[in-house]
Amino acid sequence: SSKYQATGVHSHDDGVMHWHPFTAAASGRNAKLSVFLDNYDITLTDTKLTFPEGQESGKVYEEGKTKCKDADGKEVDGVLKTFVWPDSSNADDFRVLAANLDSVRITENGMAIVVAFVPEDVNSIPLPPTAAQLPTLGAADSGQGAPTDTSATTIPGETIVAGETTVAGQTT
Repeated sequence: SSKYQATGVHSHDDGVMHWHPFTAAASGRNAKLSVFLDNYDITLTDTKLTFPEGQESGKVYEEGKTKCKDADGKEVDGVLKTFVWPDSSNADDFRVLAANLDSVRITENGMAIVVAFVPEDVNSIPLPPTAAQLPTLGAADSGQGAPTDTSATTIPGETIVAGETTVAGQTT
């Protein structure tokens, strides 16, 4: 896709964002979660997460409309939050964003990010399962220079970020 060609940001459907900035569009201050989401036509605002028809069956998670299950299995209103671990090897060091959800800056190799639709009182979730596999999954990419299509992979030294589309409860 042209978006991928311009950014070098992609996934291998392995739960990991592979970040290989080819241009300023995905590097420095522009290295944000929103770049990845835009490449896959996923829309994330502070109150709504929308997948395109070809992904997650076009599911929409919207505060005030979509329900999720609490710890007791009861249907409750859900809210969107972004959980960010600067270093996925440290499960205790994370922050939770309830605003500007797509503005998380990609600053470190091995970060973990989860966009979750959870009950409002949930302020902690486990690391995504892919976090422990980042070294192996990151090695999926090798080669030199920008790929010519989205099935090709990229340059060594990329930033790899664990990110899941589902976690306990209805998290995304």
